Amino acid sequence: EPYYDQKVDIYSMGMIFWYILTGERPFEGVRPAQIARQASNGHVRPPLDCVQWPQMEAVIQNMWSDSPDTRPSGGEILNEIEEVIANGCDKKGCFKNCIGL
Repeated sequence: EPYYDQKVDIYSMGMIFWYILTGERPFEGVRPAQIARQASNGHVRPPLDCVQWPQMEAVIQNMWSDSPDTRPSGGEILNEIEEVIANGCDKKGCFKNCIGL
């Protein structure tokens, strides 16, 4: 029986961040069963090149790590996002269209 913990939610949160930052649905036109199968094998991720902020690309990439053990905790993600904002991303308007991020 598979074991799931909060690291599964971290992966999902990465998908939500990707959606917020790109405005696109991940895996548009692909069957849900196919997405689940590929994602569980670590073989599929939406393209990060459409995320316009390299700092957030890195945050999302970490959240999608193939190894759940290396995915950040919720607190670590918060710290990373605060660092992105502190380093001037917000002044450039990176999050101007993102509600609640």
